[in-house]
Amino acid sequence: MGHMWVVVGILEEDRLLTNWSSKRPGSDTTCLLVPGDHPCITHDSVIKYEFIKEIPLVTLLQLIEEGNLQPNVDINDEALQRIQEGIFTSRKVPPYIKSRYAHLRKK
Repeated sequence: MGHMWVVVGILEEDRLLTNWSSKRPGSDTTCLLVPGDHPCITHDSVIKYEFIKEIPLVTLLQLIEEGNLQPNVDINDEALQRIQEGIFTSRKVPPYIKSRYAHLRKK
């Protein structure tokens, strides 16, 4: 999973993950991340909602155990909240994800 992935939602035994990438022309700017949101973010970046995925917790733990994912510093709470809000505004997120993780929507 070559990029930085962040767990943005938890539902039962499943985890919702997405990643970020450098902001480029044509990027989905639903959620912009800037230096200070996470120590690994050194320039303007965007959440890649088109790659959002749900995986079972057991699979996530297996990926970590096998060295395919390495835990890092948590993203700050404010940035996590922006990422979660973007789930419901980005056109790149499948409707079933929006429905399944409706509990993340801020009122």
